[in-house]
Amino acid sequence: MPLVHTIIEKTRKLTTWKSQLIPGTILDVNLAVAIFFIDLLVGIAGFMWLEQFELIDAFYQTVITISTVGFTEVKRLDDQGKIFVSFYILFNIGVFAYILSVFSYYIIQGEIFKTMHLNYVKSSIESLSNHVIVCGFGKYGREITKHFLQHKIPFVVIDINPERIESIQGSESDILYIQDDATHDEALIAAGVGRARSLIAALPEDSDNVFIVLTARQLNPQLDIISRAKDPKSQKKACPGGGQSRGHARTNWRLLHGHTSLQTRRGGVFFLHHQ
Repeated sequence: MPLVHTIIEKTRKLTTWKSQLIPGTILDVNLAVAIFFIDLLVGIAGFMWLEQFELIDAFYQTVITISTVGFTEVKRLDDQGKIFVSFYILFNIGVFAYILSVFSYYIIQGEIFKTMHLNYVKSSIESLSNHVIVCGFGKYGREITKHFLQHKIPFVVIDINPERIESIQGSESDILYIQDDATHDEALIAAGVGRARSLIAALPEDSDNVFIVLTARQLNPQLDIISRAKDPKSQKKACPGGGQSRGHARTNWRLLHGHTSLQTRRGGVFFLHHQ
């Protein structure tokens, strides 16, 4: 893992990465691999059906045909076999041109290193416990993460904005992140909400923060939550009547620094009304 991490750190500054692999690239790689094996099966089936080859002979003939090594045929082909081989070779020209273009793009664009980086980030997040989840990397999210970095408080950022994610990737700090909508259950689960001690909902809209509070509370009833709020009515929506422990702090958002130790009762909800 240290070696992989070193390679990543040396290469990630050379290119601007997106937080996730380009879905089409992975799809193309999978498709290229699938096409290769389908191509192999077509050749084997063709030789077995048209030339009555045994399986091992059909496989051998297929391999030497698509590899164009020029070895001697298993047996002399009849006319229909020659026609099949001719079209099969032409077909393979297109197949291998496509496969070559896909893998060349994958390597040249640094997708391998992106994969290594994402695997490192994912494994690092999975190893976290008793950490803080920061939903939103805007003005307030950046402010609080700076404090976390200074005090070595483990945290994970969730943000869907590509530009903000790129700013994380381009920073000197080793910030763990997930590019996703923080209102999605999957994003919170990927960030380890079940193992986290606290969550900070710092999205611009109260409705999104309220939704995050409700979702996070369902996923981890013991989670301490601090939520940004413009409208004091938001806390009523996020904390309807019930028996759960909750706290409310009507304070300036900057005072969040005083709460980052989060020594609250487990399951508390604090609303910070910014100016």
